[in-house]
Amino acid sequence: MSDIKSVLCLLCQHLNLSINVMMKPEYFRLAKFNSMAENVADAFWKALNILGYHAVKEKQIEPDFKQYDTLRTTKLYFAYLQYPAIEFYALSEKSKNNRPLLLAFAWLLGTQDILNIIIRINLSNSVLGRECSQLNSVENKETQYNVPETFSAQINNILYLNGKVNYNIKEISELISQKAKLVSRIHAASVNVSGLPHVSVSEAALIKRVSTTNKNALSNEDKKYIKELSTIASLLDVHMKWSKKKHIFFEWMVTVVQEHNKSEHQLENIDWNEVSKIISLLHCMTREKFEILSSQKETINCQDYEPKCISRLLRIQGNNTEIENWLSEISTELAKKTESLDNEKKKLSEKLEEILESIPHCVQVSFS
Repeated sequence: MSDIKSVLCLLCQHLNLSINVMMKPEYFRLAKFNSMAENVADAFWKALNILGYHAVKEKQIEPDFKQYDTLRTTKLYFAYLQYPAIEFYALSEKSKNNRPLLLAFAWLLGTQDILNIIIRINLSNSVLGRECSQLNSVENKETQYNVPETFSAQINNILYLNGKVNYNIKEISELISQKAKLVSRIHAASVNVSGLPHVSVSEAALIKRVSTTNKNALSNEDKKYIKELSTIASLLDVHMKWSKKKHIFFEWMVTVVQEHNKSEHQLENIDWNEVSKIISLLHCMTREKFEILSSQKETINCQDYEPKCISRLLRIQGNNTEIENWLSEISTELAKKTESLDNEKKKLSEKLEEILESIPHCVQVSFS
């Protein structure tokens, strides 16, 4: 455990570079012993929120929890990931326990491999990733076609368009192949340059510009490019070091679990009100999903569907106007139900009298 400080420093550097969350090694020690420091909880909630979002999205789930705060959104992410610890869902903004946040953080790292996912996302969005797959910024222009009137002309037009598409596909394939050959030539020509295994196309272009111009006259774009390269290089270096030493972190987490198990009256300290809130959210969200799937109306577009209030009990807290509106709606609905029930009772009584009158030999029963 002597290396745990250096490993925690690596982890904090990783989080700072990859998700821009300022974590300190001291936060982990304070969370282990359930410190009540507010900045510790804020840092962990922010990190769990970002990491949880990417973990859920990695499972091909598009979360849409914009209407909730960071705390509830994070709980929903972990619920989607089926995190089993009830203590985590019982946490609130006023909670004095930070150890469940550390346990949830370690669970996310260990079961979802989230840091590898984050590093892949950062690489694909970096200058290195953009060199391999860069989106075309040219706006697509809509082309209007005049549909021929005769059937034979329509067939000829379809054949022409089909040939044009096939030709474009062939051209694209040839351009991709040519690009790959040119990139390979640049990589091969730059082997062992300045001690590097190879230089990419954009790096080669940058070196050429730097060597032919004054270093103090670099453009803002070149400065930004160099800064991004430096950042992603630092992130890769930290990630490689973390990958070799992450087992030390999980060994240290065993001591955190042992410390957690020493705590007495764990279930007695759980805020079941918070647990019921998250259960209510999940229940209503699941119900609405089923309603969308079972609906046969073509007018409902699932992507544009705006969910109803997940739980009105959550919305009315601290809002007297909303409470009054809800009570008014309940009173109106109750009055309607009562009136409907009275009408049904009256109809039933009349029906029974008709039945008795139709049977004259039966004993007469008065309805007074």
